[in-house]
Amino acid sequence: MEETSFEKLSQNLKNLVGFGLKIIEWDRAKTKESYEDSPVIFFLRNLIEEIDAISILVKYGCADSSKNLLRTALENLFYLDYLLENNTKMRSISYLVWNILNNNKVLARLIENSNEYKDLSKKFEKDKLLKGMAPPIVEEAGDLIKLGLKGLEQADFKLVKDEYDSVKTRIKRNPNWYSLFEGPQTLEQLANQINRGGTYEILYRNWSHCVHGTDIIQGKQSKGEVKFRNSKMINDITLHCFNICIDIFPTYIEKRIPERMVDLCVWHESSVKQSFTELINSAQLRVETDI
Repeated sequence: MEETSFEKLSQNLKNLVGFGLKIIEWDRAKTKESYEDSPVIFFLRNLIEEIDAISILVKYGCADSSKNLLRTALENLFYLDYLLENNTKMRSISYLVWNILNNNKVLARLIENSNEYKDLSKKFEKDKLLKGMAPPIVEEAGDLIKLGLKGLEQADFKLVKDEYDSVKTRIKRNPNWYSLFEGPQTLEQLANQINRGGTYEILYRNWSHCVHGTDIIQGKQSKGEVKFRNSKMINDITLHCFNICIDIFPTYIEKRIPERMVDLCVWHESSVKQSFTELINSAQLRVETDI
């Protein structure tokens, strides 16, 4: 594929990013971003940022590295679908409580002389790369932990924290945020609940090998030579990005800022429809199996 084609595909992705940022701007202006709005807005923000990063990789023909980012975008899509499906406020607070608890665990390891810091220091001493270095110390970590704990005292947050503790006791491990209040126990179950089981199986599960660094054979060599910057799936990667955005943007707007549906339709007709049709004609759902 010619570099000019890469550039065109990259610009098409930037168009998706630009409209996604408008959605966030419109939503924040309407809601004034109360605490329960944050997870929905910031999951969309993260999805858009992944697409933005993919646009840079696509410009230079880097299909394989794009899969890692695309898998994260897919996971954000699942979470947005779940949050917007129903009971958005309680599910959002469930995420916020889970986030506070996990962040506090990280902060505890950054307090000098804490037990967590001492345990981390011992691991540094045995680490081949970090031996001779000391873990970082964050002076305000203790205050940040207290601030998080204070937030958990709010009525809605306390209700969720009690549920978190109850589930943790029952399953004997830290629960996922979406598992609270009889929610799905795994991401696979979540995907099935929001009718994305096929997407999970063929895309999300398959790209797990890319994220964990074990996707090192298929599509990486040709006629005995090792390939670098494999661009074979660039069209497919771009099409997946389009599918994600064209799927979640209408759902998001309909649920949160329905008065902007007209803007969505105008944008789709003027800036997306033709590019999307061209992609469909040139791409196919492909899983690399060649050795």
